[in-house]
Amino acid sequence: MENITEISSGEEQIGRGGFGIVYKVLWHRSVMAVKICSQTETHKFEREARQMSRSGHKNIVRLFGSCFKGDCGYLVMDYEECGSLYEYLHDREQREYTMAMAIDWMIQCIQGINHMHSMKPRPLIHRDLKTANLLLSQNYKNLKIGDFGISTDLRTMMSSLAGTAGYTAPEVLSGKKYTEKCDIYSFGIVLWEVMARRKPFHHLENQTAWAKIFATDRGERPKLKDIIPNCEKLQRLIENCWDQEPKNRPAGTQIELKDIPCLDIIMRP
Repeated sequence: MENITEISSGEEQIGRGGFGIVYKVLWHRSVMAVKICSQTETHKFEREARQMSRSGHKNIVRLFGSCFKGDCGYLVMDYEECGSLYEYLHDREQREYTMAMAIDWMIQCIQGINHMHSMKPRPLIHRDLKTANLLLSQNYKNLKIGDFGISTDLRTMMSSLAGTAGYTAPEVLSGKKYTEKCDIYSFGIVLWEVMARRKPFHHLENQTAWAKIFATDRGERPKLKDIIPNCEKLQRLIENCWDQEPKNRPAGTQIELKDIPCLDIIMRP
């Protein structure tokens, strides 16, 4: 890990994770992403390093190493050169994409989720799945899940508050006990976002996060009529994923996306 801790002010900042700043860095002649966290976030740093080190999968961002120097911790990871899915969908320079691309992204996402939920000796819950944490590469074709800053082992039913308003399951927001089904809820929100090309609860965008939290707790969801195309199978899948009751949501292995029609439709800004 020599020299990786010598991040200068001239390095390109490419994002912020759950507890640190991420830089684009040239290391051993390869471009990497390096997340730096402060000493006050040591426990989160150690948790992310531990979870990423045990979650090797083609649809999960790869960790190359970690270390401490002074007051900071450093995570050296894959650099995903195309940015996040959130940026692709909502940045000013919005690009067209086909329904087939959208479905392929979501297939890769659920493959990563299924890997996490099947990990031994304990499943891994991400707890903050959202388009900002889904990273693209290879001309926007490959998708990987990133930012494991608040992920956790499923030892027992969890009850600590975590996640992002608009994407987080109601049982998590209300402090109830929850399982890996909270990731399935978030997947349903992400699937809607990709198919609607709108931000979840966009009508509450100018209000506080609590507005989204209260709406989620009341059972409100983004409008299914916003989805393009108006596909009954897709709508039913999304409804099942974001069901208010975790027990009614499918397991990730039960989610099937390959037979969705209208794959040639172009999703325009």
